[in-house]
Amino acid sequence: MLKEVSRKVIAEESSVSGKEAANSNAFASIVAALMGVSGLDKAISEELVEDFCGQAIKLSCNIKKHIMVNNLTEAGLLLHQLKGSAGNVRAQGIAQYALEAELAMGILDHERCSSRLKKIDELLFDFLKRTKEE
Repeated sequence: MLKEVSRKVIAEESSVSGKEAANSNAFASIVAALMGVSGLDKAISEELVEDFCGQAIKLSCNIKKHIMVNNLTEAGLLLHQLKGSAGNVRAQGIAQYALEAELAMGILDHERCSSRLKKIDELLFDFLKRTKEE
């Protein structure tokens, strides 16, 4: 159910292209990294990463909504939350883009912030696509 909702939110809320991410095994890599640092088994790690993806999609949508109404304080707090959640599950690419978006927002670089949010959406789309294929 979460996967279906996540895919629907991505389709409606993001401007993700259909391009493949550079690392076609991104989801599996994150799961492996999480297993390595946590000692959790594969099934639990996959479930945690999938749950993170659902949460991250919602956060991304809310960040964009707050930016659109010029509520940068709330958008910044949500970006910080996204960055922390990504770090917790070892989704380092998303954590890095969230950090860059947060910094860009701090200096009012809307173009760079927007491009980083798009990169986050692309990675999330790729993760969800991988889970569907498996």
